[in-house]
Amino acid sequence: MEMFVEIIKNMYGISLAEFAVMIVDTFTYLIALFIVLFAFVKLDKVTKSKHAKGVKISIVATIFSSFVASSIVENSEELGLIEVSVFLIPSIFTLLAAVCFYRFAKEVLVKYS
Repeated sequence: MEMFVEIIKNMYGISLAEFAVMIVDTFTYLIALFIVLFAFVKLDKVTKSKHAKGVKISIVATIFSSFVASSIVENSEELGLIEVSVFLIPSIFTLLAAVCFYRFAKEVLVKYS
């Protein structure tokens, strides 16, 4: 166990407790993400709304762009304008998902009330 602690400390520069918190946070994020996507798939089948599809596409784009952005930033020695703008793309997709979700909620309220 001590060897594992040393490996984590040397590779990532953090303690085992911090590493465990990061793992729990990651799993919580992924579980919540799959629940949200599953709910939107079900809602999309029921309502056939273009806004629900926009939310699903934006969430998937957020996931993929966050992986791409983090790998670009990790592999860059200097953070220039391009790297910083790539790092902001997941936030833009998250904002787009929020706007689509707002429109979808408004449409559902009008349609089913």
